[in-house]
Amino acid sequence: MNVFGRVAKGVFGKGASALDDEQDDSEVESLLHQISDSRHAGDRRDAMSQLSHLLQDNPRAQLAMGAMGLPVLLAVLQEDRDDLELLKEALEHSPPSALINADLFCRAPDNVLLLLGLLRPEPEGVDDFYARYGALQAMAALLAACPDKLQACVLSSPLGVVALSDLLASPMEVLRNEALLLLVGLCSGCPQIANIAAFEGAFERLLGICGSEGGPGGGNVVVQDAAELMNNLLRDNLANQRLFREMGHIQQLPQLLHFTPSPPAPASAAASAAAGMLGSAGQLGAAAGAAAVAAGSAVGAAVAAAGGAGAAAWPQQVAANYLCLMETAGLLLSAPCSANEEQRAQEDANRRANQQQLGQLGLLPLLAKLGADAGGAPSAAVRAQALFCLGDLVHGHAQLQEQLAGVLVQPPPLQARQQQQQQQPRLGGFLPPPGPPPAGARGPQGVQQHPLPLLQVALQLILRGSDARERAGAAHLMQAFCHANSLGQTAVLSTLAVSAEPRTFGEELLAALLCQPPPAAAAAAPPPAVAAAVAAFAPPGFTPQGLPNPAGVGSPRSTAPAPAAPDPLDLQLQTGRAARVLGWLLHQNPGGQHRLLALQLSEAPGDMLLPRCVRLLSECMRRAEGAAQAKQACCSVLVMLVEWCAGCEPAVAALLAAPSHLPLLVDVVGARVPGGDANTSGLAAVLLGVCLMFAPESPISQQQQQQAAANGSLPPPPQFAAAAPGSGLTFSQLLDVLLSRSKPQQLAAAEAAAEGSAAAGSGPRSHGAANGVLGGGSGDAESRVAAQLRASRAEMEAGAMRQQLAAMQERWSGMEAAAAAAREEAEAAAAAAAKAEADLSALSSAYNGLEQHAFEMEEQLRRLQDQQQQQQQQGSAGAAAGLSEADVAARVQAAVEEDRRQRLHVESSPGAAGTAGAGGAEAAIAAAAAAAEARAAAEAAAEEEMEDLLACLGEEQAKVEVLSSRLEELGEDVDKLLEAVAAAAADDEQDDEEGGVHQEDGELL
Repeated sequence: MNVFGRVAKGVFGKGASALDDEQDDSEVESLLHQISDSRHAGDRRDAMSQLSHLLQDNPRAQLAMGAMGLPVLLAVLQEDRDDLELLKEALEHSPPSALINADLFCRAPDNVLLLLGLLRPEPEGVDDFYARYGALQAMAALLAACPDKLQACVLSSPLGVVALSDLLASPMEVLRNEALLLLVGLCSGCPQIANIAAFEGAFERLLGICGSEGGPGGGNVVVQDAAELMNNLLRDNLANQRLFREMGHIQQLPQLLHFTPSPPAPASAAASAAAGMLGSAGQLGAAAGAAAVAAGSAVGAAVAAAGGAGAAAWPQQVAANYLCLMETAGLLLSAPCSANEEQRAQEDANRRANQQQLGQLGLLPLLAKLGADAGGAPSAAVRAQALFCLGDLVHGHAQLQEQLAGVLVQPPPLQARQQQQQQQPRLGGFLPPPGPPPAGARGPQGVQQHPLPLLQVALQLILRGSDARERAGAAHLMQAFCHANSLGQTAVLSTLAVSAEPRTFGEELLAALLCQPPPAAAAAAPPPAVAAAVAAFAPPGFTPQGLPNPAGVGSPRSTAPAPAAPDPLDLQLQTGRAARVLGWLLHQNPGGQHRLLALQLSEAPGDMLLPRCVRLLSECMRRAEGAAQAKQACCSVLVMLVEWCAGCEPAVAALLAAPSHLPLLVDVVGARVPGGDANTSGLAAVLLGVCLMFAPESPISQQQQQQAAANGSLPPPPQFAAAAPGSGLTFSQLLDVLLSRSKPQQLAAAEAAAEGSAAAGSGPRSHGAANGVLGGGSGDAESRVAAQLRASRAEMEAGAMRQQLAAMQERWSGMEAAAAAAREEAEAAAAAAAKAEADLSALSSAYNGLEQHAFEMEEQLRRLQDQQQQQQQQGSAGAAAGLSEADVAARVQAAVEEDRRQRLHVESSPGAAGTAGAGGAEAAIAAAAAAAEARAAAEAAAEEEMEDLLACLGEEQAKVEVLSSRLEELGEDVDKLLEAVAAAAADDEQDDEEGGVHQEDGELL
């Protein structure tokens, strides 16, 4: 290392920076040359050590190292594995910290394969702890710099993933932990590497790591790393989830999530006595606990100490371990998210299989303990995650939903709840008011608490939970319970009842919905604002002071100060949350919708739940200006009304029965109510649309009635159907009212005219209700409105007719298209049949022609055979003629001899000798000439017949070749046909010969 350069840089400052950079480059270059060219191992190690010091906090040297040193370092990694010291130094600087050097290193996959090769067992790798540790550190640096390129390089050699997976079972924990962290990064977003690691036994090793490290409660960060890697292997990977389930690894997940709530530390006798003095009927208010602590009394300090001992918070690492393991369960239970229908069906089937197996393994009670039993886990994040996971477990599963309805849990200990109320500030949220003593512990008066249903504890969290995460988890659990569970929804709604001291699920829900303050708060003298708020939602004749007074609350015997009255805004926020829960219970639940219509809230006539909800909406809208809680409550109440009226004609009729309901909704839609906004206007418009859809005599309601009659479904029970008033507006009347209310100027004119005219007393009741909504009007206004209504009705009918016409035209076009397609198919079939017939006729003609040609060929062959026989006979005749000539010659010779003898005889006779000699010579010459002429004529005739025969044979041979090629095209065997013809000809010749022999025999006979 150049010490002078360092000193010069410090003394002369920036003036020497350029010189120092050049010296760094030259020094890096010289050290690299020494590493690559030196033959002494010690010199190479020293050069590598100097290079290590030079690269520390020196970006210029690191850049020079990346440009010049990577080949040298790679050569050391590949060729000098025996020199462990040099190898360690090279591994320490193989991926320098500069991003550009890491990018250069990962450009060639072989460079990464060198590092992965060091992790394999010998002889391929190096069995040295520091060498392997350096290789893992180098790959971790590369992963941090360029993860995508490193993943691509690792995929080029799957055996590298196998080596990393094997390190998970290494007895050396340092190497195991480094490999674990490296696999966490490599498997993130890369399903290919995740599949390789999973099929190499990563699940078994990861679960073994979690168990060996003491589980999530051990507080070891290695458990969190193992759970994160397991999550990366399972995330959006059906194959790995199926492997995790079928190999039995899923059975170990509930064992890791096992949790036993720690019992609260017993309080001293003085603390119990103090709690008895401060509480009332087993309750400790937040204000009372704060006053006791502020007074500095020993009693208050003892109570606080008891509460703190019973609810000790978990360490952060323990909570992180539980969160990661519950995320694993959540991934197995996650809802399908694929857009492909087939893939979505596979994901849903996989989820149901996981739900079934985890339910059988007892995960539901474990999650209930973590989320709510005795206060749940001492971590709000863990409790919220447990509730979320529990909702995913029971979502859409009827058996698990039924099991969830029967789960009982212990409420949180009293001291812990009081301490939570004292410590957490009221920042716009609604803290749980002093209520009945939680079950599972003894209150100040020694009253034994009892377990509560888990759903009721979840409802309490939704209504009065102080932590937003817990409220969201409880809401998710409630929604999951209500999903496709009409029986469970109806069973829960059956518990709805009005009670001064709510104890059941339905009583607490209804008390929160109606803004009923807690009993302890109601017993105290409420402020005017609270009294007005409660009176606004109460039935006629009801006062806040009329609430029943529980034993000991506000009595002269009680020495505890009266609890503070709840804030009206908090009451409205609680109302909105209760309305959301009621909307989930009414969602797609016809039985529950009809049941709630018969719920009587008080002895006052007509005090039903649905009109009270509309009054609640009106009051919330009045207070919504400038208050976010009231606006949220308005939206929740509107959503609940939409769920109630959707598909329920009696509910729509009950909503429209009161004359004041419809104008309120129309004004909310038109933003004519103070405090309204776009959300409330839109939800009110949706509610009016639902009323139009399911109003009496509407097309949709009539269609539903027809379908119910066709299916044979029974109408609602009489006690529920009778609760819905039958005096509501019909579909046409509601449409008329909405159309008239949509024109503010005409409505104002009608109201102005109504001020000086008397209300008409005749007419149907429905028209009276409509006139009440419209505020009455003069005859002209009524006629104009009636004309407009008739026009609008006609337009609607015309629109319906147009829709029907369009549907009929669409059906007609579809039928025409189908007929055209059928016609085309028929024509195509006819064409195909004609073509087939033509082909068949052509084939038949071809066969007939072939048969005729075969007959002609046979005839020609017979003719040729006859000609050949004639020629043979002529040859025989010629041969016979030749013999005759010989005989003639012999005879001529004999004649000549005879003539000579006669001549001699004549010569011997002197008188006739001259005449006889001349005549014999002439006869001999004439005979010889006749014989020569006959022979020449016979030869010429034979040659001519032979030429004719050869010509005929050539023509017949050409015909035979053409016929043979045609027969071969038609698939016939020509040789067999010729053999058959030859055999037939031979048979004919044999028959002719036999006939001739028989004829000769007959002649001889």
